[in-house]
Amino acid sequence: MEHHTFSLPVSDPVLIFAIVLLAIMLIPVLLRRTSIPPIVGMIVFGVVIGPYATNVLENSDVMVLFGKVGLLYIMFLAGLEIEFVSFRKNSKPSIFFGLFTFFIPYAFGYAAGHFLLNFNFIQASLIGILLASNTLIAFPSASRLGITKTSAVTAAVSGTVIADTIVLIFLALLSTLLKGEGNSGFFTFLVSFSVFSFVLFFVLPRMAAWFFKSVTTDGTTQFLFVLTALFAAAFASELAGAEPIIGAFFAGLALNRLIPSTSTLMNRIEFVGSTLFIPFFLISVGMLIRIDAIFQGHEPLLYAVVLIALAISSKWLAAFLTRLFFKLTSNQMHAIFGLTSARAAATLAVALIGLRYDAISNDLFNATIFLIMVSSLFSSYHTEKYGKRLAIEEKDKMSENEVPLLQRILVPIANPATVTKLIDLAIMIHNPKSPEPIFSLSVVKDDHEARKRITSIQPGLEAVKKHAAAANVKLETLNRIDLNVPEAIVKTTFELGASSLILGWSSQAANLRRIFGNMFEAILNETVCQVIISSLPRPFNTTERILVLVPENAELEIGFKRWMSTINTISRQLSAEVVFFASEKCRTLVHKTIPKKTGADRRYEIGYDPDAFFAEANNPRQTLFVIINARPHSLSFRQNQWKTIYRIPQLLPEQNVLIIYPEQLEKAF
Repeated sequence: MEHHTFSLPVSDPVLIFAIVLLAIMLIPVLLRRTSIPPIVGMIVFGVVIGPYATNVLENSDVMVLFGKVGLLYIMFLAGLEIEFVSFRKNSKPSIFFGLFTFFIPYAFGYAAGHFLLNFNFIQASLIGILLASNTLIAFPSASRLGITKTSAVTAAVSGTVIADTIVLIFLALLSTLLKGEGNSGFFTFLVSFSVFSFVLFFVLPRMAAWFFKSVTTDGTTQFLFVLTALFAAAFASELAGAEPIIGAFFAGLALNRLIPSTSTLMNRIEFVGSTLFIPFFLISVGMLIRIDAIFQGHEPLLYAVVLIALAISSKWLAAFLTRLFFKLTSNQMHAIFGLTSARAAATLAVALIGLRYDAISNDLFNATIFLIMVSSLFSSYHTEKYGKRLAIEEKDKMSENEVPLLQRILVPIANPATVTKLIDLAIMIHNPKSPEPIFSLSVVKDDHEARKRITSIQPGLEAVKKHAAAANVKLETLNRIDLNVPEAIVKTTFELGASSLILGWSSQAANLRRIFGNMFEAILNETVCQVIISSLPRPFNTTERILVLVPENAELEIGFKRWMSTINTISRQLSAEVVFFASEKCRTLVHKTIPKKTGADRRYEIGYDPDAFFAEANNPRQTLFVIINARPHSLSFRQNQWKTIYRIPQLLPEQNVLIIYPEQLEKAF
């Protein structure tokens, strides 16, 4: 047996891993009672244990690998968490800020390099793009505070990508000049980057949709597919001549629509990143800091002070001008400023290229490393401080019409083939901020086999619980022994005070008249809550559009606001277009009911037209068909539409269908 001796720096990868994991676990706990953000603690810990301080750890292959993966993960999550609806509605601030946050720091850096340091064009431009780049180190703080979908954070993330992309294009041009390659190298980069972008945005989403539809619905396999796509895109970005972070971000954008924010898959992605890879990256950033270098003469210190002053002031000015032109609040401006003031990966890449070709001196390089530390700490603290204020501001801005309705969702479980999809639907419409769990109900026939049946269904219930827990949603399972299944479901809805009841039928069940007559109609007649009857033969997350057939007078129903909220939530989660087939009065009220800043893209059909609605079954785009029905004797009840439901398997074969019955004040009969 090989004998190990302990020495510094630690070289055993197992011990390195153990030390870092211990720090990741303890730092948030130790800083809980202070105002110091855990991100700052991670970076400072990296400085302390790094090779330029106590030398407990060195920049070994383990730290380099996990640090790089963590940075790619941050950019990937930033792409996944952008809400395209919000981006499109705030595209102007995002684009303008992206241009401001590049050109203002670039101008500051170029002027300082050219006029103060007498640098030539290439050297001064390197200083300019060094200051123009930034890294979203504080993005995990924004994610934890729940502000990633706000217009301010969307502008910051989009602006970062715009600025860093321009930085990389400039860097490619300057690199070809430094190498003496002329224009040919730069044009080669433009062509290869264009091909890479086309593959990522047009091929990857289609490949992912096909994989999720045709190959697997298993969560583990889907997670592995997403990770493979992330790292393959990052490597392809390098091959195209860009930084891997651009590929990671583009991969997040490409897969954004296919991974709903409340899905089990998204929860797995965030969990792995926030608990392992991202903290590794933050610690690895700290380990790069050479505190000793700043005291090796007056020049490194002077350079560092100038770089930090220019870096902070230029990013602040970009955020301030964006606030001025687009009337942002103070908290929005400071959140944007905080998120975009950190320098790390792209800045280091620029500095290393400058050092390699003697365009940047050792003193200036060391000053850049110090800039990375100060800006990273400043960004983390500033984002945490103003992110909290922005979260409170966004909450206070919500009008009474935008306050989420009280939710209590009940999902009866009968068919093992549909249970996972029913739970996924419940998770999608469930408000993540609601303290209420989702309730599942199993009804066992009351006879001498009842006890045995209850025992036999327990493994299935545990599997359902685990599935919900993977999406960070609490699920409570209920069991009932009753001779009459519909009656047991009805009683449970009243006992719980359920707001929504989700039922399902298999796409194999062609005779809906028998099913409706035996169960669904009995439940509808005796309940008052919103009832959603679903058939989901296709994967839900690959939905491209939602068609909603709304009967006349639906806007007069007491449950109008709830089903509108349900459709709005689904459309946001899926980033899908919504088309309403409804009367003019209903369309007008829809327009008023759904807040512009939160609603998905939607267009309104001329009127209520069932024939046109069902004709869309032949459209190749994957569609979710939603039919707003009504209980008998309610204001929007239409006999023809009630009967049409029985023909759904023939009218919409193998299509995802939701039939929604709005809640009522009292029972139909």
